Amino acid sequence: MTPFELELVSSASTLAQLTAPDNRDALKALAFVVRNRATSKALPVIAAVRSLELPPASPAADAGEAFGALQAAFEGPGPDPTWGATHVHRHNEAPAWAARLRATALIGDYLFLAPA
Repeated sequence: MTPFELELVSSASTLAQLTAPDNRDALKALAFVVRNRATSKALPVIAAVRSLELPPASPAADAGEAFGALQAAFEGPGPDPTWGATHVHRHNEAPAWAARLRATALIGDYLFLAPA
């Protein structure tokens, strides 16, 4: 494994804890937010995951699926379902910081946001 793949593996279990196992679309979208944050702020992947500030899901998604989602977001040719979002919160919450951002997507239980 490359050093980058090892970084994805170590970040996957943390990402998996943030979403429910039946919410694969949201897991993929969260992986893109991680990518967008990591690349826009020059953060390590694990720092981008930890900066999401989402409560843990119970039960959590599979770490293997989270690894696949991260790998696809960072290395795959697919489109970003969040349209460049760098922030996310549960759709039934309204954190104060969200007011300065624009909503880009609603996927699963999450509202995705990007700089205005």
